[in-house]
Formats: sequence, C-alpha cells, structure tokens
Amino acid sequence: SLTLPITYPYYMLKALIRTPDKNVLHGRRLSGKKLAHIGNPISLPAVKRYCSDHHISLNEFFLATYTAALKQYITKVHGKDSTPSHLTLAIPFSIRNIPTDGSLLPLNNEISILSMHVPLTSADFTSHMDKIVQIFHKMKHSFEPYVTLMIQKSVAILPTRVAEMAFRYGGTKQSVVYSNVPGPCTQMTFDGKLCHELNYFVPALANIGIGVSMYSYVDKVCHSCFGDEEVLKDPALACDIFERLVGDTIEGKKMK
Repeated sequence: SLTLPITYPYYMLKALIRTPDKNVLHGRRLSGKKLAHIGNPISLPAVKRYCSDHHISLNEFFLATYTAALKQYITKVHGKDSTPSHLTLAIPFSIRNIPTDGSLLPLNNEISILSMHVPLTSADFTSHMDKIVQIFHKMKHSFEPYVTLMIQKSVAILPTRVAEMAFRYGGTKQSVVYSNVPGPCTQMTFDGKLCHELNYFVPALANIGIGVSMYSYVDKVCHSCFGDEEVLKDPALACDIFERLVGDTIEGKKMK
C-alpha cells in the first residue's frame, strides 16, 4: 500500500502511452462474422511431466507454444514478411485466492486484464520459451496485476459512455485475448450424462478479433480458438499447428 502512490500513476501512464498493435491479426476493420474451432484434447499428465522436468509452469508452457503457433500461422497464411516483431496479449488474471480450508469460492469478479508484450523474434523455440518464462517471472513479482485491477475499477465508476470509450481504447493495444483456466480434476455430469470434454470461447473486446482459451479437465487440456474472418480466416489451422507444437515439444523434437 505504501508504493501505491507511485505504482498507480506509473501503470496508468504505461497503459496510455503503449502503442496500438498493428499487424495482420489486429488493426483491420472487423467483419462481425466469427469463425471458431475446438481442438483435440491434449494429455495433461504428459505436459505436467515435461514442465516438471524443465522447471516451468503450465501457464508458461502453453503461452509459449500458442504464441509460437500463431507466429507459424502468420508465416504460413500471410508469408514470412508479414510476421510481426511481437504480439500484445490481453490475459485475464484472477486476483482471488482459492480457499484451502474447504470453504466455498466466492463468485465475484476480481479479474485483472493484463497486457503482455510477447516478442516473436527468437531464432528457436527454446529461446522463445526462455523469454516467456522471464516475462512471467517479472509479472508475478510485480504490483501490475493488483494496480491494473484498481485502474479497471476506477474506470468502471466513470459515466458509462466514458468508461466504454476507455475500455475500447485499451482494446486497440492488444491483438489476442488469451485465457488459461484450471478446471475440475474429477469428471462432471450434466443431466445425468458424463462430460468428456469442457470447452469455452473467451470473449473479446472492441476490435480485438481473436480469442484463445485453454481449460484443464481431469487428465486433459481442452482448447479452442475463435476469430473474426478478417483477421483469422482459419482457426482450425491455428489449433492444428498448436497441437503439433505441443506434441513435438513433449517428444523432444528440435523446433525453429
């Protein structure tokens, strides 16, 4: 709390002066037509073993592989010259602490929407993963998630029209909404039927045309992708590239 008078204006200024993302995945006028794809489930135990062996988190692993997949998607669909130097992701970050005493988790919306600047200039996947780990480490040990939430709440109390304009302005700075949520460890039922997979599509804001979601469920990770056809014409291809990257990484194949 003693650092708040310094950190609040710092992160506010940082959000205001950040330049908008302009690349083949962001910046165009959206058509309003959404294309979506649900990918094939990924083995959670296999990914956990890899992460444990390499001392990285699941979040770091999946963010690294998906951003690498988007880079490959851009190269394949738009050509190598269209690949941007970076992507800025909007990442929902929950401030709530999960109870460890068996009590119920309160249903409130304590979510900070973080902007993560992800470089795409690494020569190989290992270097890309190292950069992602460094970015996560820096963010975890900063006040940014908490101050960002305070900024969001400050904007939310403004008149509706003003708040809407402010949030839309924030949407010009980010190319992709990326959400990774831990789900149930035991199989669920719906209307007496076992649920074998659980998926969701993360909502996007303003002119952010792409949403990526990850959801762990029992022993698998379900993932999906949607996009406006102006910026993501083939979400199935993006998911396929991601699945192949995950498989190759776990198997120890050398990747560029």
